[in-house]
Amino acid sequence: MKDRAGSLRRVTIKQVSNMLRTFLRWLHFSSLTSRDLSSAVIAPSIYAFENIPCALRVDDVQTVLAVTKEDSSPKGLRDYAVLQLLAT
Repeated sequence: MKDRAGSLRRVTIKQVSNMLRTFLRWLHFSSLTSRDLSSAVIAPSIYAFENIPCALRVDDVQTVLAVTKEDSSPKGLRDYAVLQLLAT
């Protein structure tokens, strides 16, 4: 696992770890090993929103500002002002 982990994504490592744990539990359950080694396999934690970027790209910010600037209603002006403050 340790040798292959560098070339795999974290989600894939977690899946392989789970399969390896299941196999090791089966070996112990079938009396093919004297000890249950499944607890020795460590998998990475996968968080629900870990792939969401922490910041927008400059092009995305400019696009959002351009779209909100077109709305001249009071809410549109407020939204543009708030987004401009966040962008700077």
